[in-house]
Amino acid sequence: SLFRNEMNDITGVISSGEDITDLRIAEEEQKLLQEQLQQAQKMEAIGQLTGGIAHDFNNILGCISGFAKLSLNILNENIDTERFEDYLQRIHNASERGIEMVNQLLTFSKGTGSTLSAIDIWPLLSEGGTSLIKAVIPPQIQLHTHCKENLPQIMGNSVHIEQVLLNLCINARDAINGSGTIEIGTQLCNNLDINCVSCREKLTGNFVEISVKDSGEGIDTALITRIFDPFFSTKERTKGTGMGLSIVHGIVHELRGHILVESNLGHGTPFRILFPKATGGIQPVKNTGHHQRQSLGKPRIMVVDDNESQAHLIQEILKSSAYEVMVFNDSVEAIDYFTEQPHTIDLIVTDQIMPKMRGTELAEKALQISPNLPIIMCTAYSENVSEIVAKSLGFAGYIPKPINIRNLRNMIEELV
Repeated sequence: SLFRNEMNDITGVISSGEDITDLRIAEEEQKLLQEQLQQAQKMEAIGQLTGGIAHDFNNILGCISGFAKLSLNILNENIDTERFEDYLQRIHNASERGIEMVNQLLTFSKGTGSTLSAIDIWPLLSEGGTSLIKAVIPPQIQLHTHCKENLPQIMGNSVHIEQVLLNLCINARDAINGSGTIEIGTQLCNNLDINCVSCREKLTGNFVEISVKDSGEGIDTALITRIFDPFFSTKERTKGTGMGLSIVHGIVHELRGHILVESNLGHGTPFRILFPKATGGIQPVKNTGHHQRQSLGKPRIMVVDDNESQAHLIQEILKSSAYEVMVFNDSVEAIDYFTEQPHTIDLIVTDQIMPKMRGTELAEKALQISPNLPIIMCTAYSENVSEIVAKSLGFAGYIPKPINIRNLRNMIEELV
């Protein structure tokens, strides 16, 4: 501001300023939070899509796999069945591969869906632990591991950490044009203060790191923030689906981990996966009730599933184990029957996602009538119910679809 006299001459100047450092930081934090929200929305949208597809697809695959396995078990050895057996085995093998694919979709959609426990990283990166990775890497690419022993344990699931490593190593393999190297390493990172590349969250503190680095061409810095987006790929259209790193994002963050990537063109790409140190395992709530059989003769089991083929498959599995089976495709009809004749049922196997009444609601009503009745949840996909949640609600067991016949038989044998 200028001061002037009566002649309009400038006689003084007043200058003022404002420190806007805090304002600028607040704006940057707001921008970061907005990016986190957008990223979460993108992941949620694709998660809902894959979850819906996986639910229906898993039912189909479960029928193919289950009936093929049952057919293999009852083949008459006196008949020339070599070709027939080969065809059935091919059906079973193909369905198992499809099941693995759906499990990847479910992992991305929902997360691990498994009980977490404190685990050591070292066994996962030993000679046996890297055998699957070596199977997908051509001879001209060398795999080196530099892993420190006696690192702190992390909360996780060994199967899904192996899946993260496999996906990252396949990415690394594809980034190498011709011969090269892939290096897997571990270390303890202390006093970090940095942002996660895939979720943008700020990281501070100490973490256990697993890194995968390739000697490929690297990634343009401008693209790094996009590589975890579903269906985005830097590969040629025929070589990549754009889902690999999205699945890595889903698994790592479900295990409370984070991801760092720093790459420049021509210098390879290191992916650093950071996990917090384990502070204690997660234990499911155990069912301590003891059920006394009330029916006479063979154990009588009620199967409730709105999918007719799935219900029939479970019925055939149980009939082959000498159980008497009642099947309901309508959950309301099932609970009405049980309400009238609870003493005739020794165990219930129920799906979760059904019209009219979900499996958790059915179980709640059944347990009000018969508190110690063993109930098994058998579901292909549920957004809100995991094994831990199911047991906390009173379920005696949890079997994911596609059904593992041996696991189902063993579980029922223990319960009745």
